[in-house]
Amino acid sequence: MARVFGLRGVAIHAKKFAAGSRAAAGGFLGQGGRASPLDERQAANRRLARARSSRKKGCVLLLHGNGGSRGAMLPVMEMLAKADYSVLAITLRAHGDSTGEINDLGWSARNDVAAAADFLQREFPGRPLFVVGRSLGAAAAVFAAKDLDGRVAAISWNNLTKTCGAPCGNRLQRHLPPVLDWIAYGGLRLWSPVFLPVALDRPSPAERISDIPATVPIVIISGSADSHARLDDVKTLFQRVQAHAKLVVFEGAAHEPLDQNNPELYHRTLFEFLATD
Repeated sequence: MARVFGLRGVAIHAKKFAAGSRAAAGGFLGQGGRASPLDERQAANRRLARARSSRKKGCVLLLHGNGGSRGAMLPVMEMLAKADYSVLAITLRAHGDSTGEINDLGWSARNDVAAAADFLQREFPGRPLFVVGRSLGAAAAVFAAKDLDGRVAAISWNNLTKTCGAPCGNRLQRHLPPVLDWIAYGGLRLWSPVFLPVALDRPSPAERISDIPATVPIVIISGSADSHARLDDVKTLFQRVQAHAKLVVFEGAAHEPLDQNNPELYHRTLFEFLATD
């Protein structure tokens, strides 16, 4: 289902994460790494050799947003690779060149997240695992919390909505007159079970966020001008886990890659997050 972009700037071909899950895997992106074809075993061996030279560094799993792919996370990958972290970015099911036809807003993609985490832990046993998700990828990470079963050292996300249907409702409010927006949204909620495996608002990140163990630190990043994942909704999510969470607000930022909106603040926030291990 999910396809992965590897971590040494190399491209390799079909890699099975788990039964029924099909992925095109890449090697590891390291300092000065260039793209060159090689088989899976060579890629793994090269990365393991590099990983063992820096035992204190952990692994980072990157999850893109709705409509994106692993390539959208490349700037973050490069940032982490320069600091010698092991990084894996996957293309979630029903996106990019991954298999799957139904985008159910991160619910099924939770299986991709769990499979990628398993892969990293097999390749780098004993290393802390960090998960960084954006929008839909963040929702998939929250939905995967039970499957990850406390194996993650810390989780960070940005542009995460309280419910998966919230962005639809917010868009309708912007583009339709009052009353009509609610009628349209009601129609979406009514018919979504016909086309999706789950209803538009169930399960929701707000319901599943408590699945993240209290021992796992969380960093929530949000733009103050995000009309899809509104700050008030993000604060509601934060309040549910505030005992082990931190909220960082990017002033004036919309629903966009926050590493590009304010690179300095994103860099500082990301590496403070990685230091939570």
